Amino acid sequence: MQNCARKMGKCHVSETGLQFPMTFQAYCFKCEKKVQVATNLDGGELWQALDSGADIEVMHVSDNEGDHFWKLNHEEKEHLRGQRAKGFFRA
Repeated sequence: MQNCARKMGKCHVSETGLQFPMTFQAYCFKCEKKVQVATNLDGGELWQALDSGADIEVMHVSDNEGDHFWKLNHEEKEHLRGQRAKGFFRA
């Protein structure tokens, strides 16, 4: 996932150490399966984007076909909101 974070262009050092973008599972239409994806948003930015309905771009690092980029659709955003509500992510 560090490779993915570097490619997304957002990795920084804070007082608590090295920080990477948020990662989670999403469906990759090119690979036709659920995969680990990263967004260039940190946790707070991701939740803000979810709450405001903004576009959220994600990336799946694929060794076979090059990297896959897309924006989460409404269903994927709802799933992510549900996962957050169940406590799978820290706000």
